Amino acid sequence: PGKSDSVHFLHTPSYDETRLNQNAVEAMEALQVIVENGRNVREKRNISLRTPVKSATVILRNPSANVVESINGPLKGYILSELNAWELVVVPKEKEHEWVTLSLTPNFNVLGKKLGKKMKDFKGFVTGLSHADAVAILEKGTLDFEGLTITAEDELISKLSFSREGSQWESTSTPEGDVVVAVDCTQDEAILSAGKSRELINAIQQLRKAAGLDLKDQVEVFFEEAAGITVVEDAVAGNVGAFEAKFQGAVPVPKKFAPEWSVVLRSDVVEIG
Repeated sequence: PGKSDSVHFLHTPSYDETRLNQNAVEAMEALQVIVENGRNVREKRNISLRTPVKSATVILRNPSANVVESINGPLKGYILSELNAWELVVVPKEKEHEWVTLSLTPNFNVLGKKLGKKMKDFKGFVTGLSHADAVAILEKGTLDFEGLTITAEDELISKLSFSREGSQWESTSTPEGDVVVAVDCTQDEAILSAGKSRELINAIQQLRKAAGLDLKDQVEVFFEEAAGITVVEDAVAGNVGAFEAKFQGAVPVPKKFAPEWSVVLRSDVVEIG
């Protein structure tokens, strides 16, 4: 039972909602939102996924303990990989004010009849609130305005917006304003070198595939650059650990070090950087 010559011959099991792991679903939904917004940030700055970024910072409004633990724990590696980021930071609630501003606006559809001519004054009042005041109102659940009680949950719209200074930061948020993802887009020499090494690793993997090699097959890789060009050599020298981890300890070296008895399995001309 459960075995078949092909997955296409297996019957799809009936959907059973009771078997869902709600904690896992909640955590994966958060992961999806973070990755989608993080990639949108990269697109805004025209940073290729092959080029790493220093860090991705996530601000979540009222996340559950399960979501925070999952993102900082078992799901962290997936997010770093999907965003090609070196570091992931989930901002705790007590430090939110250092990264975002909480803004409140009237829910006009609900408050129109209730406030009438007072709407204009109320809008000016509520949009002028500080981050701390807005947070306090949401925590309290109500706001008193000229003898009227405004319910935060139904009659106010709240959104987080990125407010940290620095040209290195690029951010985006969900339409609901409950998740903000900010990326440190600094493109220094270390970042650019890591990006070039990733391009070279990809080129080597394509050559291995074309040569019909398995993952366990160990081969030496040699490269040759035009006179006076050291793009590949510098990328390898600055990221030796990445190549050792990817190719079982084998690090690409200049072709001049290739032994006379070596046999070329596959070669190609690629542009790096």
